[in-house]
Amino acid sequence: MKFSFLIIAAFIGCISFAQPVNTALRTAVNRFENDSQMKHAAYSLYVADAVTGKPVFEKNIQTGLATASCLKLVTSAMSFEQLGRDFHYQTNISYIGKIQRNVLDGDVYITGCGDPTLGSWRWETTKTEKVLNRIIEVFKENKVEQITGSVFIDDMSGVFHNVVPGAWNWDDLGNYYGAPARLFNWHENQYDVFFKTGAVRGEKAVMVKTEPLLPGVSLYNYVTAGPKGSGDKTVIYLPPHGSSGYITGTVPVAETSFSVSGAMPNPAAIFIDALNEKIKQSGIVFTDTIHSMLQYYNRRGFVPGRNKYTGMAKEYLLGTVSSPSLDSMNYWFMRRSINLYGEAFLRTVTDSSGTRLMNYAEATDAAKSFWKKRGIDESALNIYDGSGLSPQNRVTTHALVKVLQFARTRPWFSAYYNAFPEYNGMKLKSGTIADVKGFAGYHKARNGKEYIIAFLVNNYDGTSSSIVGKMYKVLDELK
Repeated sequence: MKFSFLIIAAFIGCISFAQPVNTALRTAVNRFENDSQMKHAAYSLYVADAVTGKPVFEKNIQTGLATASCLKLVTSAMSFEQLGRDFHYQTNISYIGKIQRNVLDGDVYITGCGDPTLGSWRWETTKTEKVLNRIIEVFKENKVEQITGSVFIDDMSGVFHNVVPGAWNWDDLGNYYGAPARLFNWHENQYDVFFKTGAVRGEKAVMVKTEPLLPGVSLYNYVTAGPKGSGDKTVIYLPPHGSSGYITGTVPVAETSFSVSGAMPNPAAIFIDALNEKIKQSGIVFTDTIHSMLQYYNRRGFVPGRNKYTGMAKEYLLGTVSSPSLDSMNYWFMRRSINLYGEAFLRTVTDSSGTRLMNYAEATDAAKSFWKKRGIDESALNIYDGSGLSPQNRVTTHALVKVLQFARTRPWFSAYYNAFPEYNGMKLKSGTIADVKGFAGYHKARNGKEYIIAFLVNNYDGTSSSIVGKMYKVLDELK
């Protein structure tokens, strides 16, 4: 009798503990939705018990909303499951022809595989000089002292597939965060523009230089001096493969060297200039030039190697350049919200034939199919990209929580979890685009209770910082 009473008391205690969290959230959410910033907004909040999976609080959880970068947690989980945490991109260096007496008689092919880290400054092994030195090292390992033919950078994916999601905005496309993923990427497909400004607001800023140089590109300057301390308020309009564009907006007054970052229109061209110089320095005899295969195809109408070397089309591997492991790349993808990485991950497939890139229609269909097999309706994951930059993405908080629950059961979860940034004392991926704010991830309360959270707000009024503070007040009820 006494034992039964203790069981009943413990059960009632659990209920009385769970009930206040739900009640407190309901009160906080009612206050939130009646705030003046939410007059014209749509929102959704789903909180689940991380251990049992049972809902703690639900509001509009089947309503599809724009996610911004919260979509990255979906792309990240799918990549870990499909590619594996130890996956490495491999950029192959090969040739068609023959090598004899230290002479490579034929053409060399540096074949892109979608690696977003080539030339990145985030790892020692991927820095510009390291990658260029590795290519020269490959030639020397094979005792190549002379190349009689050409060197081709295989960036041909642009011939067959759009490199840009059709739902990306023109205002984003020329800026560093709008750099699309290609078959061949370089320096995160990013360049910097440096400005000098005088002491008077409204005066035209002087565009000093770009680093690196953009060969064959004209970038017209319409930037003026803005308030001191105002930061980068510029927008670059320069499309992929474009040769002409412009930059507008403001940079702060009284700056001697203020930089803003853009998306390279042709990353292979930048790489070609760097590799040309490195080959000259290496002492390898090379009298032809390095070609972008895409540009070569556009000029001559055929793919070199398939036509030029009739009867001699077998390709021989000289060596490879490897990326960091997926878990390392994913850390930067989630922590620094690098859109390029998400687009590369979304489109990367590994199968018996190796690694290849899908086009966006194939990639988004494959993502929906992947998650459908794991219990998420396709219409609950209506996506156009892998990073969340598209304002047309529509995802439910129910779907986000399902993804987070799935990830928690997988052997790669620790790497996934550790990549989440911390906001408001919680492990959350944030998302921000125009009039969209979101947070999704994990939280362990002071009492040890663990939660999975997805909170999206669309079309709010006022400032982002103000709505974030009000979202935090709701989430504080879980602490």
